[in-house]
Parts: sequence; structure tokens; C-alpha cells
Amino acid sequence: MKQADVERFANRARTEHFRTTLVRPVVPIDALRGGWYHLASGASNPPDVHDVDEVYFITQGRAEIELDGDRRRISAGDTVLVPAGCHHQLVNDGDDELVLVFLFSPPPRPREATDAPSAYEPAPEA
Repeated sequence: MKQADVERFANRARTEHFRTTLVRPVVPIDALRGGWYHLASGASNPPDVHDVDEVYFITQGRAEIELDGDRRRISAGDTVLVPAGCHHQLVNDGDDELVLVFLFSPPPRPREATDAPSAYEPAPEA
């Protein structure tokens, strides 16, 4: 499956978007979920925390990442583990778009009706 064949989601400000390309029923894998994530130059994502482990493989750009209050520089070629329960945020202070592959293992649970609403919605192609 090609990345362009998967629905793209974005935040309302359109400073970040992602495609989840490793997800059931598209890929018969129950152990992980993953895809491509893009963050515009000068943008940041909302602070987040998950109840499952997440891994980033940085493929383009550079940024600052905060993991439980510890700030680090990341750039193309780096791999980052975001452990379950870790508060994290990306700030793209570079000149180029930040692009990374993300993997969750196991997949995060589906959102419940009582959860905070998602800031992501289907997005038209750029």
C-alpha cells in the first residue's frame, strides 16, 4: 500500500498531519500501529501522553523534543523511544518540515465517547 492511498489526518491549524499506514484491517498485524507524521517548520504538536510505548524514526528535518521535562535535539537519522506514560512534545524549530515514522506497540486503545475530543480530522491533500 502506498502512503498516498491512506486517508490523511491533520490538526485544525494544519501545522501537522499524519497517515496511519500500519493498522488493521489494512495490515494484518495486532502487535503495532504506525505511519508517517509531518510537522511544519516553526510548529509544535500539543503536549501528549500515551498508555503504550511509541517509537519515532526521524527521516527529515530537526526539532526539539521534550520527554517528561527533559529537552533534547533530534534530527534525521535519530530514533526516539517515548515510553508509556511519558509526557512528550515536539517543537520544530528548524527551517524544514519534520518527517518521522511512528510506531506504537501495542496499538493504543480506541477513543471512548468520554475521552477528550481529538484535535485531528480528515484533511484534504496539500
